[in-house]
Amino acid sequence: MVTDAAPTQVRSASPSTEGTTGVVLLCESIVAILPGADLVPEIAIDRAVQFEAVRRALDEFHALGGAAIVDLGGLTTGRDAEQLELLERTSGVRIIASTGLGPIETVGSHFTNNVSTTGMTVDRMADIFIRELTDGLLVPPRTRSVARAGVVSATVGAGGDFETRILRAAAVAALATEAPLFLRTGDDPLGSLVTVLAEGLPADRVLVAGLDRADHAEAGLAVSIAERGCTVALDHVGWPAQTGYLTADERIDLVLALFQTGIGDRVVVSSSAIGAAVELPAPVHGDFSLVLREFVPAFRAAGGTQEQVTTLLETTPRRLLRDVFETLKG
Repeated sequence: MVTDAAPTQVRSASPSTEGTTGVVLLCESIVAILPGADLVPEIAIDRAVQFEAVRRALDEFHALGGAAIVDLGGLTTGRDAEQLELLERTSGVRIIASTGLGPIETVGSHFTNNVSTTGMTVDRMADIFIRELTDGLLVPPRTRSVARAGVVSATVGAGGDFETRILRAAAVAALATEAPLFLRTGDDPLGSLVTVLAEGLPADRVLVAGLDRADHAEAGLAVSIAERGCTVALDHVGWPAQTGYLTADERIDLVLALFQTGIGDRVVVSSSAIGAAVELPAPVHGDFSLVLREFVPAFRAAGGTQEQVTTLLETTPRRLLRDVFETLKG
């Protein structure tokens, strides 16, 4: 977790990030709970069991060479700041928390109806995100952790005015704090990207995820978005093709093609796995170790080099994070 900097700064997960090695996954979730599930007595949520399940998953990831995970759940999907810190200490895996809002079904009326019937303003949402990046993560009911978010995330589903405001607020917060913006896309990745770039955010501080969706791949979006200077994430390793994503072989072919095109240094891979999930509306796929257990050996067998593996899983993720953490002025 982010704990070592002055309150007005965004720092790396650890002062020793420079010089360390190990795989960094940028598009995972430690815990995801559909809001309200924790209020239903018939739904069993045993925090100790949940903690042990996630710790075992992190231990396996760490044993295979994993060093850090970005928890991309944001504010509204069951994030527990104290649990994240304890998981980090016990597993040896750095956990970089995100601020921002998850899927629209996880966003409560405080955001959607606050101030007016049309929902919270861009500036108000941006202020909430900025405070999580600079002052500390919100801890229910009304306190803050000393740990802070390291990235801003925004998840876009069907679109609409409120989701556009989420995108704009995330971009404003990222611009104000020099944090990277991780964009989980819906049907229109380019449209969402145009919205955040219109706020003045540099393209090289934006990661666009979900680009291994089969229709996005067929449209060549990973190439066109990477050519704009963004980092692109093929982040559904381990998901079956029936869910609408590329097969393992198709994903590897796309990664190899991106390297051959000369933009392999703007690509990362991840699993969009969830360590512990409660009452989510869609099935959960993948786990934190699938990239190392399955993708890497298959990628090497298909002709990928160790240098390319290092670029995908270490160099590019660390650059996206470290450029913010190490260059921010107080």
